[in-house]
Amino acid sequence: MWELNRCAHFITLGRAYAITNDDKLSDAFFRQLDSWREQNPVARGVNWNCAMEVALRAMNLLGAFALFLRAPQMDEIALKEFLQTLDQHGAHIRRNLEFSHIATSNHYLADVVGLLWIGLLLPELAAASEWREFGFREMLNEMDKQLLPDGADYEASTGYHRLKVELFLYSFMLCHANGLDIDEKHWSNLRAMIEYLRRLPAARRSRAVDR
Repeated sequence: MWELNRCAHFITLGRAYAITNDDKLSDAFFRQLDSWREQNPVARGVNWNCAMEVALRAMNLLGAFALFLRAPQMDEIALKEFLQTLDQHGAHIRRNLEFSHIATSNHYLADVVGLLWIGLLLPELAAASEWREFGFREMLNEMDKQLLPDGADYEASTGYHRLKVELFLYSFMLCHANGLDIDEKHWSNLRAMIEYLRRLPAARRSRAVDR
């Protein structure tokens, strides 16, 4: 349920369309998106009950938006509906942040990164500047909180570590491409996370030899 409704397959579809310019692919995308919206009214059902899932879906939709922006089906009506969908996603995330004063996790990080992406890439939206500033600030705060001195994720999960590397890496690249400066300290933290990830296969091989 979660994986399908994160809509990551739209990125694959969009890449194929970018290479082939086959209108059958863009038609499939818009039909699937319309079907998804019809079956998942805002804030109702399983696909809206976790802000992290909404945020990950929003990021994939933004990627798909860039790939299908010049498709013939992207007329004024389709564009308006697409922007409305992302606006609804942003508002829902903002209302349902998975924040805790005890400890935050990959869920809250995904929430704020989703807001950052929507606010940064869709400045036309009324709440875009607030989402961008809030998401950017909280993303860097979470890096400071959730990263251990050796570059590891403090949730002690290699799976979550990989997820957070992707969230930070793509977000940092997006910020850099759009003139949003990030301190060298945080770039260094990101390099430490990647280096930690790079060493994981060697660590697994070492444990296997020891056994």
